[in-house]
Amino acid sequence: MRESFGVKFGIVHILLCAISIFPCPCLGQSPAQREIPIDVYLIGGQSNATGQGYMKNLPKGFQVAGQVMIFHSGGHLNSGAEPNKWLPLRQASESPDRFGPELGFGQQLQERLPGRKIAIIKHAWSGTDLHTAWNPDLPGKQFRIFEQTVTTGLSRLQAQGFKPVIRGMLWQQGEADAKSIETAEAYGENLAHLIARIRDTFEAPEMLFVYGNVLPAADYQNTDSPAAILRQQQKLVSETSCHVHATRGALLVATDGLSLRRDDPNSPHPNDEVHFGTSGTLELGRRFANSIADAVERTGNDVPQVLSLGPEAQVTVYLPAREQSTGKAVVICPGGGYGGICTNTEGTPIAQHLVKRGIAGIVLKYRLPKGQHDLPGSDARAAIRLVRSHTDDWGIDATKVGIWGFSAGGHLACTLGTLARGDEQPNFQILFYPVISMQQELTHQGSRNNLLGEKPDGALVEHYSLERQVSDQTAPAFILHAASDRVVNPRNSLRYYEALIQNHIPAVLHIYQNGGHGPNAFKQNPSWEQALDDWLKQQ
Repeated sequence: MRESFGVKFGIVHILLCAISIFPCPCLGQSPAQREIPIDVYLIGGQSNATGQGYMKNLPKGFQVAGQVMIFHSGGHLNSGAEPNKWLPLRQASESPDRFGPELGFGQQLQERLPGRKIAIIKHAWSGTDLHTAWNPDLPGKQFRIFEQTVTTGLSRLQAQGFKPVIRGMLWQQGEADAKSIETAEAYGENLAHLIARIRDTFEAPEMLFVYGNVLPAADYQNTDSPAAILRQQQKLVSETSCHVHATRGALLVATDGLSLRRDDPNSPHPNDEVHFGTSGTLELGRRFANSIADAVERTGNDVPQVLSLGPEAQVTVYLPAREQSTGKAVVICPGGGYGGICTNTEGTPIAQHLVKRGIAGIVLKYRLPKGQHDLPGSDARAAIRLVRSHTDDWGIDATKVGIWGFSAGGHLACTLGTLARGDEQPNFQILFYPVISMQQELTHQGSRNNLLGEKPDGALVEHYSLERQVSDQTAPAFILHAASDRVVNPRNSLRYYEALIQNHIPAVLHIYQNGGHGPNAFKQNPSWEQALDDWLKQQ
């Protein structure tokens, strides 16, 4: 009798656990009312994403995150359970005795973001490369399987009463592309393209993309090797790189020093320096989770709106709460010498700074000119027009639309503030350590070359030397520069300020002694915040 009771109790316990993970339709509620929000994270890549950690070597007492769910493809992945089916989190690798980053990721993310429902969709395949197998344009076989797995997983979540939102993707891959210089050199462009396609395919423009350095680390000692080139290409995709391949929300995670499969007790692969071992795989998942949780904590739960301006150009819109709105909006132009865009330091945090003050922040990703001087300005003018077309739904006053630019982005902002007219001209401009002039003795040479070419026409040089173009129709300006700037000569700001005063245009200039060029110019001189706040109240 006791044995029978124990069996029945076990069945009831399993059913209760399943009910706590998978919701049941409630009588009297519509499907929309039953929807339960759930954060979805995708996993893709090759053998280190598949996972080479051993279940038997997991730390004593390790607990799999009980409230996290997983859905994985079949074929190469064998969890010991039926594939293409939602299950409580479990290992999903090449065999049931191994696991990938899903276990450490699920455990750590649940701990970092308590109260949020988390689901993982995984497809990975050992030995596969990005340039063919994961190429979304061919499309490669692995990308096709990945796309189908994600689509099916999302559909079945919806059928179970969930409202899935793809929040992030984990990617561990690259060794297969480090076999030739050609494929290694193309990795940055290919990876940035993959991220964009996944975001477009699943309508997840704000999806974070977290990826780790490829192994083995020893191969990167020779800087001319394909492996070293590939690792450098990985860095270029990170949102912090300011390179043309820099991708917003792409977060590179360090993997050097993680334990390898050769380090595992009784390892059947004592010489394996290419794959993470048990503790390394577990820690990789945790690092992925921490990277995502840190990003969520920085940005909050509100997802900004991303709107296209045409090929390769877009704006990301951060709006304050209606009750806190001042009616002002500012288009933000990050710098990067017209050869990259530093959104991570001069875009997103600036928008968040403005939103806290009741001002809409619109981060512009403009096309890089590569000698076609009209491209960035065309995108900036389109952004100003777009903002003014959304005055009602964004709660914006069309007469209070400004522009804020940094370094070469300052030149772009100043181009509109000085030369644009009508509904394309901002009502005010904020210029931080701006490039102003294209004159040889004053300009930043890299910005000039990227914008105008190495041998520009004299008329273009004159046109884009904005200190020479100020008129009584130029927008009021707030200018900040550091005297210690050795990249962009502070006389750019001084000359422009003098021209503004001569034309009776309201202007404020702050020259700080220290800070150099870049974000330190304002981070080391915090008094600018109050000064700018006071100035903005007058605009």
